[in-house]
Amino acid sequence: NLSKKSGGMLFIKCLNKFVLEKNSRITLSYKGYKGGQAGNQGESFKNVSKEKQKELNKCNYGGGGTGISGAGGGYATFGHDGKYSNGGQQYGDQLLTSMYMGSGGGSSEKCQGGNGGGSLWLYCLNNIELKENTYISCNGQN
Repeated sequence: NLSKKSGGMLFIKCLNKFVLEKNSRITLSYKGYKGGQAGNQGESFKNVSKEKQKELNKCNYGGGGTGISGAGGGYATFGHDGKYSNGGQQYGDQLLTSMYMGSGGGSSEKCQGGNGGGSLWLYCLNNIELKENTYISCNGQN
C-alpha cells in the first residue's frame, strides 16, 4: 500500500552473502491481504475489494468466508473453516513460480478478520547466515 508506506512483499537479492546480524529481524507478519471488515470476506489475490458475500459461507478465492465466525484465508494450504463459513481456497504452486501474499481471513458478524501474512523472496548466490537471536516472520493474523 503505497499511501500508507506498508505492504506485503519484500524481495532481497544478494550477489555474495546475506547476513542477518545478531538480534535482527525481518517481519512481514500481518502485511498480506487485509481481513474482511464486519460482515465481509477477506481480501485475496483475485479480489482485493471489501465486498459483502452473496452467500455468507462462501470464500473469496483465497480470502476467508464470513458468517457467524469468520474463516481463515488460504495460500499454500486451505484456510480453516469458521462456523457456517468456508476457509479460503489453496492457490500458488510448489515451485513458487509466482509470489503471492497470504489472504485475509473472513470476518464474523461483528468483528474484523485477520490480515494475511506477507511474502519474502530471498535470493543469494552464496550463503545466507542468520546470527544469534534473529528471526524471519511472515505469519497471518489470528
